[in-house]
Amino acid sequence: MMTCGRMIFPIVLLSLVFFSSSSSRADENADANRLFVETVSLWKKAASGDLDLSWPDRLELAQSVHENLQLIVAKMPGSNLAARLVADETVGVISLENVQDVVRKLEECRELPSLERCESSEKVFLPKTKDNTKLVRVVAAKKPIAFGEKMTFEHARKVLKFVFFPEKAVPTGVFHDAQGLFGEDLDQVRYTTRDYIPGELILKRRLTGPGEAVGRRLSLPIDMVRFSVGTDPADALFDPGDRPALVVMLVKPDGEIEWPLLTEVTVTMVNENRAFFEVPLVHSDLLHLAEEAGVLRLKRK
Repeated sequence: MMTCGRMIFPIVLLSLVFFSSSSSRADENADANRLFVETVSLWKKAASGDLDLSWPDRLELAQSVHENLQLIVAKMPGSNLAARLVADETVGVISLENVQDVVRKLEECRELPSLERCESSEKVFLPKTKDNTKLVRVVAAKKPIAFGEKMTFEHARKVLKFVFFPEKAVPTGVFHDAQGLFGEDLDQVRYTTRDYIPGELILKRRLTGPGEAVGRRLSLPIDMVRFSVGTDPADALFDPGDRPALVVMLVKPDGEIEWPLLTEVTVTMVNENRAFFEVPLVHSDLLHLAEEAGVLRLKRK
């Protein structure tokens, strides 16, 4: 017959084994979670739209992500993350299968005679669209950019980024790479001719040409004169090069009336407060009189 002391010993032993195992699993989960947080940060960096992040940089980051995930599976097999990764589940923005696929595609760049196919290497990080929509890479504002801001490649690294748009939705005049903006040697300078908000696409018509300052680009012929109007929500839609009509708003006792002045003027630049346009010198006296009588406004045809 088993005594009470003999019965207690196996129970105590089993309890120690159970609590030791639970503690070990908790430690593995904590270690795996910490490493996974670092891994997600690396993945987001690799998939970012930074202008100066080359495909070798992205490959190195993606390889580090892959190594970390393999470490979680091999060294922390008791963790919840390891079980999900082995089952090819997507954890947050990452799955082991997707990471392996990205690393493989980036490694293929080494075998190419030209690096052209790898210039859009961040595209391999994008999820596939359900309808197989073709995406193209374009340059957009990452931060607010002011009118007249000097744009060099070094500065662009801070305020611009690459984004992907459906090909059919991309407007004309976009930039697809840094070389298009700053030349093959990335040493050209441009200036913005209107404000940009984060996420807005960078367009050629809203920048000066390479090496041209704002004042030079917008200098007027000798037979032209410049006027400006205060911007309102409608004026804000105009871009340099647009050719709207010019009207004057006259205030009468029975209300405000619109009086046409010129059927076409050329917008030269736009900022947050004014829209500037040029007209032939022979019309300057007419416009000065109109300014005294009412308020000038640009109007789309």
